[in-house]
Amino acid sequence: MKKQNDEITIKGLINIFLPKLWLIILVAVLFGAAFGGYSAFMKKDTYTSSGKYMMSKINYTEVYDKTGLTSSEVDAMQLMIANMQEIVDTNRFANKVIDSLKNDYSITREFTPSQIRPMMKVVLSGENTTCYYIRVTSDDPEISQAIAEVAGKLLVEDYKETKYAVTIDLKDDPALPTSPDSKNVVRNAVIGFAGGFLLAALAVFVISKLDVVVRSREKLEDNFDMPVLGVIPRLESDV
Repeated sequence: MKKQNDEITIKGLINIFLPKLWLIILVAVLFGAAFGGYSAFMKKDTYTSSGKYMMSKINYTEVYDKTGLTSSEVDAMQLMIANMQEIVDTNRFANKVIDSLKNDYSITREFTPSQIRPMMKVVLSGENTTCYYIRVTSDDPEISQAIAEVAGKLLVEDYKETKYAVTIDLKDDPALPTSPDSKNVVRNAVIGFAGGFLLAALAVFVISKLDVVVRSREKLEDNFDMPVLGVIPRLESDV
């Protein structure tokens, strides 16, 4: 009784998954409903406010430079903008934002640096541009706007102190959000469905490989090099 090569075939996969397809789909639907339901009903509303800024070089001559920025200058400024994210991720910068909120905006809500830092993001507005956004997301629209204003001003002040040959101008003030951000319910439900489908399919495959009981003629023929002389049918009991 020689065992045949235990390779995965399309026929073998069909025999594994087809009988359990209803279970795989059921698990996927439950995962999708759970992820979508959490996004819709359990996840808090968030509000995003953003200010737009532009970095440009300082012209030290009276002659107007019609050539604009060179590619190397654009790359250098974009690197500076990328470094801004490293700045806002520091406790020092977060504490400066907290102090300004208390002194200049009369925000009574208490924040810690670990709470403030994840709210602030520095995002480049385009691939070949020196414009960027300071985006702040929180559970309060007024706080989002206040932090966006404070963070933008503090970053401009920090770069003035560096004495780089650049200037930063505010192009669009952070606005007060009038509606919450999208919770991406459909996207999260699809992700949950796909994840549940893959997990259920993997579980069915592993269990089928660990099951050593021969339950069908096909499994006997696929796993052992031996002839099948006959099959005894299962009799249904009348009791």
